Amino acid sequence: MVEEVDAAVGMNRFWLPTEDVTKIGGNPLAGYVKMLYDLTAQQALVIECEIPQVRHWSCNSLIFSTRPSTTVPSIVHQQPAALIDADGKVRIVLSAVTWVPNWVDTRFPAGVCPMALVPERPVPVPATKLVPVAEVREHLPPATPSYHRNSGPAAR
Repeated sequence: MVEEVDAAVGMNRFWLPTEDVTKIGGNPLAGYVKMLYDLTAQQALVIECEIPQVRHWSCNSLIFSTRPSTTVPSIVHQQPAALIDADGKVRIVLSAVTWVPNWVDTRFPAGVCPMALVPERPVPVPATKLVPVAEVREHLPPATPSYHRNSGPAAR
């Protein structure tokens, strides 16, 4: 899978696979997009997507362990927990540290980020922007709340 995604779109971009996901343990009722990411500690990936009306969707960050057949899940954001912006889009920030809504913790600088929608619809391919962590807020709507490590939401 890693080689296939890398050959199709490279790093830090989503790819809509055409394979039968049931052959690799995927849910036959779900639609998937996949991305390989490679970030430094000073980088974040802002993922932007319109989520169609579905029963469930999720965006995960997985790292590869030292055993090739094992992945370790990181934080998962899914409906209805995710903040949907006023323009109807969800913006997810993939990074080691950002403290904003819809943050997916990478824990490690490289891994795979699958996104799933149930039931399958025409699956949107999210746009991505690689930005410095210090500039994440500039790539989010002004109304996006800030979070502080020990307190939760705070006014911007």
